[in-house]
Amino acid sequence: MTGPVITTLLTPNPASGSQTCVIGTEEFLASGTASGTYVLSLEVVNMADGDVLEIRGYVKPGGSSTARQLFSYSLSNGQSDDAHLSPPIPTEGYVQFSIKQTAGTARTFNWSILNLNGT
Repeated sequence: MTGPVITTLLTPNPASGSQTCVIGTEEFLASGTASGTYVLSLEVVNMADGDVLEIRGYVKPGGSSTARQLFSYSLSNGQSDDAHLSPPIPTEGYVQFSIKQTAGTARTFNWSILNLNGT
């Protein structure tokens, strides 16, 4: 069994990068249609008091043609841990991750999408 790797199955390929947030704008990081179990790995070391960051995951359940939000949650202020992992998203054909900074000073976040299936 292979371990988690930065996936090459999503767009961009490989699914990793650096995102400078615009306050109030949802920033889509990666999406794709390959089956797998995906996790967003996010570096949150730059967050400071007053910052609020929303993290979202989307799927198209049951072959739906419309992406549906699977989860949304917030991190706020400086973080005691420098890195953050989202809940895993198992999917049969569509996944998308986004972040949205809603308050504070615009920050830059390094990110990658890991495929727990190893591809």
